[in-house]
Amino acid sequence: MRVEAVIIGAQKCGTSSLAYMISQHPEICFSSIKEPHFFSTVNNWKDNLDQYHSLFAPKIGQICCEASTSYTFYPRYKGTHLRLYEYNPTLKLIYIMRHPIRRIISHYNHRLIRQNLKVPLETAIKEDRSYIDISRYGMQIKPYFDIFPIDNIFLIIFEEFIQNPQRGLEKLFHFLHISSEHTKSIRYSHKNISIQNLVLKKANSFLDRKNMFLIQKFLIKIYSIMMKKNENEYLPAAYRKYLWSLLEHDIKFIESLLKRRLYIWRNG
Repeated sequence: MRVEAVIIGAQKCGTSSLAYMISQHPEICFSSIKEPHFFSTVNNWKDNLDQYHSLFAPKIGQICCEASTSYTFYPRYKGTHLRLYEYNPTLKLIYIMRHPIRRIISHYNHRLIRQNLKVPLETAIKEDRSYIDISRYGMQIKPYFDIFPIDNIFLIIFEEFIQNPQRGLEKLFHFLHISSEHTKSIRYSHKNISIQNLVLKKANSFLDRKNMFLIQKFLIKIYSIMMKKNENEYLPAAYRKYLWSLLEHDIKFIESLLKRRLYIWRNG
């Protein structure tokens, strides 16, 4: 067997929701672990392909797919695109992007919850370059365009996708050469697996099982409200302009690939 499609990122851009939707298609066999991070973190990957392939159990006619956001974590992980190409030069690559500054804020809020981060956003960005690097979509995707055929890379703008997910899935399934007739039956649901698991783990540690299900749902709802509020928190206009200046070149590169201006970002 051989994996034929990969969601390569970007982190905090809806990859969990996208993976959830794709996995419902009868012609897709999704990995048992959503993010194996195999080609970014396993140095001797050729010797461990059996371990990687054990994450899939395809039926006849299914194509195998996985989603690992670390595949666009350059320069933290270097050479990932080369390993993926060596593994399968006909691989289909899916890259979903959201407003780059909103992605940074979501990235920051994620760490506030998971890692009890105590520094303000500006300090966090200065101390950890990954906030900016992962939002540099041009820098992340260009190495893939340099070696993979252009028709093997599918770019998704998150804000456009959520406006019409059915149309977005139809285009994606066409890209994957699988039937689009199942798009109407696919359930559209927001997924944030890592955070939900964290909330459930904390709930399990101190709450009685009798009321666990309702309490878990309540905690996840509260978290969702809190995240939405944090994402809309005020950022000084000067600092937002500064962040945009760091990302402008990459935004223009994505626009050149799409052959259009991304007003949905620029007007946001």
